[in-house]
Amino acid sequence: DGGSLKELMDSKRGSPAPIFPPRGSDNIDTSDIIKAQARASGKLKVHGAPPSCNSLSPVLLGMDLGCAEMAPAMPGGDTQTPEFRALNPFHAIPTLQDGSYA
Repeated sequence: DGGSLKELMDSKRGSPAPIFPPRGSDNIDTSDIIKAQARASGKLKVHGAPPSCNSLSPVLLGMDLGCAEMAPAMPGGDTQTPEFRALNPFHAIPTLQDGSYA
């Protein structure tokens, strides 16, 4: 899978780095750490309407981090199914799904 987060940090910096660098420190790139944590946690599904600005933000963030994919769900039809209502009883989008947890 690519190893653990600790192995990634050790290989990039020689020793584990703090998740949040001290103020004024510019030698630690936290974006690598955040992306590694996101990839290690597995794929998220973002259920939402493709043209919706509310759905677009979590989809773009998840795609940039490499940890999410979009599952199109249009209001009215797709959100009224028993499967979707099991994820979100309020049948609202966007809905984030991590495995069986939503």
